[in-house]
Amino acid sequence: MPLRLMLLALATSLLAACATPPVIAMWNPATGEFHDCKTAEVSYLVEWHPATDCAAGYKSKGWRIF
Repeated sequence: MPLRLMLLALATSLLAACATPPVIAMWNPATGEFHDCKTAEVSYLVEWHPATDCAAGYKSKGWRIF
């Protein structure tokens, strides 16, 4: 019985991890603009365009993580 519950908890947590892609909110202190960097992904394990790459691009332009 505990093994079944553990497998059910593992499967549920994997499905929950795939539910929403990671999002990083960026803020430009000079203009007050906001931008959400989102990850386009097939699943939680395979990322096409990571949000971290998007955020790094904005950070190099003077934006900050909000």
